[in-house]
Amino acid sequence: MMKPLLRDFKSQKGWVIAIVILIALSSGIYSSFKSTYDSGIASLDNANEKLNSADIIVSVMPINDLSSDIRNLSGISMVSSAFVIECYTFINDKMIRGEINCVELGERVNNYYILRGRDLEGGRDVVVEHHYADKHSIEIGQEISIYINGNAMNFKVCGICFSPNYIYLISPEGGIESDFGVFFVPKDVVSEFINTFYMTVSDKNKIDEVASELKSFFRGRGIDTVVKPADKTFSHTAFREDLGAMSSLANLFTPLLLAISAFLLFVVLSRLIERKRHEIATLRAMGFSKWNIFFYYLTFSVLAVMFGIVLSIPISSWLLSFMMNYWGVAVLGIPSQFVMYELNFNHIAYSAIFAIIFSILSAFFPSYRASSFTPAEAMRPYIASRKGARIMSKSSISPTKKLIFRDVIGHGAKSISTIVVIALLLSLGLSFALSMSSIEEGVKKRFNENEIWDIKVSFTTPQNISAINALKSIPGVEEVEPYTGCDAEIFYKNRSVIIQLHELNKDTKMHHFSLSGNHYGIIISGDVAYRLGASVGDKVILYTPFEINETRISSISQEFGSSEGYIFRNLTNSSGALLKIRNGEIGQVEKYLQDLPIIKSWVRKDELRDGWLYLMNEYYGMVYAWDMVIAILVVITIGVFTFISMREREWDFVILKSMGFSNWNIRHSGIWGTLLLSLIGILFAIPLGMHLATLFNATFKNLISPPPTVLDINVVAFRSLLVIGVSLLTVFFVMTSNLKRKVAERLRQVFETM
Repeated sequence: MMKPLLRDFKSQKGWVIAIVILIALSSGIYSSFKSTYDSGIASLDNANEKLNSADIIVSVMPINDLSSDIRNLSGISMVSSAFVIECYTFINDKMIRGEINCVELGERVNNYYILRGRDLEGGRDVVVEHHYADKHSIEIGQEISIYINGNAMNFKVCGICFSPNYIYLISPEGGIESDFGVFFVPKDVVSEFINTFYMTVSDKNKIDEVASELKSFFRGRGIDTVVKPADKTFSHTAFREDLGAMSSLANLFTPLLLAISAFLLFVVLSRLIERKRHEIATLRAMGFSKWNIFFYYLTFSVLAVMFGIVLSIPISSWLLSFMMNYWGVAVLGIPSQFVMYELNFNHIAYSAIFAIIFSILSAFFPSYRASSFTPAEAMRPYIASRKGARIMSKSSISPTKKLIFRDVIGHGAKSISTIVVIALLLSLGLSFALSMSSIEEGVKKRFNENEIWDIKVSFTTPQNISAINALKSIPGVEEVEPYTGCDAEIFYKNRSVIIQLHELNKDTKMHHFSLSGNHYGIIISGDVAYRLGASVGDKVILYTPFEINETRISSISQEFGSSEGYIFRNLTNSSGALLKIRNGEIGQVEKYLQDLPIIKSWVRKDELRDGWLYLMNEYYGMVYAWDMVIAILVVITIGVFTFISMREREWDFVILKSMGFSNWNIRHSGIWGTLLLSLIGILFAIPLGMHLATLFNATFKNLISPPPTVLDINVVAFRSLLVIGVSLLTVFFVMTSNLKRKVAERLRQVFETM
């Protein structure tokens, strides 16, 4: 059997290569995307293990160091304490917010990795996190001024570092920052108190039990805390959910790609069987059973798929390396020595099973049809169906236009195949792009429409109404409202989530909410509700550094957001304020803020917005890479369909050439036919792409409140033009190559298939 199979593979090598490439890409994408999740988790675990990262983080108001007492608790293996506070620096007269970590010298929990220079030794040494250092070209030995509680302190840079806690630059408000400084200095330089404990546990399976014991320990001393298992912090959650998106892409897109591969295999195998009718008749006459013929063509299909699976292994390896280097190293800035590349062969095995199942399904009907031929039926010559011929025979339109309509109407299977493939491929391209575009629009709506304030300030210590009045007196300030923000842990039943809690005035005018209820309890973002499994009206418990509070969920915010909660009070004291500024006067107001001793730091609203948009722009690199994959798939599928169509229309071309029609006239018919079918495919692709984008957005429900999918005309137009353009170019080159043959050669080809 192998010799006939190899002969058929050789005779159909162009089509077989196309199928093999499609299967290889489908399986390669599945295996590499799934392995990216495994590799990313392994990379983070690798960094956490080597840097002794904390299992539990405890945040408190400034107190004396209790490390020696905590160390005696059961389950605690190591404790380090630190004082963490907001700060800011100036680069070219621009204020850059940041965070300064006053840490222990030597061995510590929650360590960092020195990329350049050395670790802290004492005095005014500072180690700078690499995002800030790279962006602003900070050098070893350089002196920098860091403003803490409004007072400048001078430090000398001794090292540049990487910390797994700052893979994402998270602001104190819980947003993504595009420019944010993280600094590590010796413990007693800024304050004699501490407000953060980092702990590792002896048994990783008992983190929740140890966290519960820690809460009891601090509560027994009258200290309110927020106890955060490290895997519940926003940075770790965001990392896992970004990786989860890769896995979701594989689950969402691979079945569609395999369906396209199976569809192409069905078309090619059907065409091959029609061309082999005489051979099938001979075999049946010689006594070969239906099962022999059925199994032969089924084996042809499975063998082509197996070639694709083998080719998918190097493709998977390359894609995995590309994604980890782009996403992990280039986008997130993880040092290459921590990045793991783990191509999981279980995923390759799963993709092989899926591909074989799809191939058997696609090959079943053509193979069954071949095995069902009687010798007499199989000896009948194959003539391609031309249902449109009679319709157009008496028409007054030109022969080339008739050819267009005959190609579209008369070859229904090929036309439907083209429409389906265009619709599926374009919908895949649209889904990823529309998902990113919708999230981008959600960010813009949140900060441009729902957030009314322009500047958010943080006070050095809680302030009363006099501080609010002082801010109102600044020229350019239109409105001021008190505001308090802090980390909090929200409990519902047996689940908890770490959130950024915002306390606003009851009659606030600084934020317009998109609500599914009222605002008399706590408003939580959609991702928090999803992770808690809670709904409006449910009772929850809030643990903050100031108090423990039981309240009800009054609403679930429908706007873009992540791990947030809002409560409304008549604030007499606050840790900050929200300022509405007159147009064009933000810079002037910032100069006044710099001179106020009560101001610890401040942030512009547009900086928080730009931080999210900066991250989105990084992910657009993946969108454009996906566009290129779609373009390659269009070339393969449309190229195969065009080649099949050319072979079936040889007689048409012989007649047209003998009538004096040029190659350009014939190419013109193929191009216009493809354009018409592509436009029909686009009509189906748009709603399908919107639906897939919504499904893809839903995979982020653990991380953000996904905004509704928005039909971005620019996204649709660009990718539609890309698919149409690639399709037409493919048709042009395939037809040009095929039309080079002379009339005599075409006649021979026609009679060979009869």
